[in-house]
Amino acid sequence: MNLLADETGTLLGYELDQENAVWIELERDQDNLALNHRRARQLSAVLMALWGIDYAPITFSEDKNRYRFKQSPSGSFLVLTDNGHWFSLDYMAERAKQLEPA
Repeated sequence: MNLLADETGTLLGYELDQENAVWIELERDQDNLALNHRRARQLSAVLMALWGIDYAPITFSEDKNRYRFKQSPSGSFLVLTDNGHWFSLDYMAERAKQLEPA
């Protein structure tokens, strides 16, 4: 499952419309790396529950001093140079419907 919009704005067949998207950004502390790791774990827990996935989509890289968005369980990721990312509300709503009990 690839949750990332490419440079054309396409996300799994969803056009990433910033009027129907949500920006999620994490503060990055230059001096407290443990805090950055905790923030990544907290956001991952929220996204894992929301999307019904079993891998942590947000991690913190100490060598790059940046958050990373893991696009799939196989490991491809995007370094978040601005500490955030746009997520499609269309995609998120569709995932929520799929996770509803029958």
